[in-house]
Amino acid sequence: MDEAKSLLKSYESIRRLELKQKDLDQVKYLQFHKVSFAYGDNKVIEDLNLTVNRGDRIWLRGENGAGKSTLLKLITGQLTPDDGYTHRAIDLKVTQAFQDMPFKSGLVKDYLEYYQTDLTAFVRMLIILIWMSSILKGRLPL
Repeated sequence: MDEAKSLLKSYESIRRLELKQKDLDQVKYLQFHKVSFAYGDNKVIEDLNLTVNRGDRIWLRGENGAGKSTLLKLITGQLTPDDGYTHRAIDLKVTQAFQDMPFKSGLVKDYLEYYQTDLTAFVRMLIILIWMSSILKGRLPL
């Protein structure tokens, strides 16, 4: 009987941990509700609803002038929306790759310093870029 109680107690402990992990997995790291932004009369983003949960990965792709950079600046807090509500988790991490580098040295340490990121995030970004490039070139299946 004691063995059965012990097993039941262990099961209940494991179940509580699983439920706590499930709650953590549902944490909203980023949330936009009816967010709008314009440069003067040029509306770039209008009534955007966006939720990014813990563990989500996002890849932005679009034509020049579609608003990708503006959206990233709203996500990182470099721009403030004209309308709407935003929420960013304290530990939200955003890694970006730019076409035009603001420095010409080409040194990784300058990149890390300028974009205020760490080496681990930089290496992850490089791996993702190489992987995406291989997919786009047809070398890897999706």
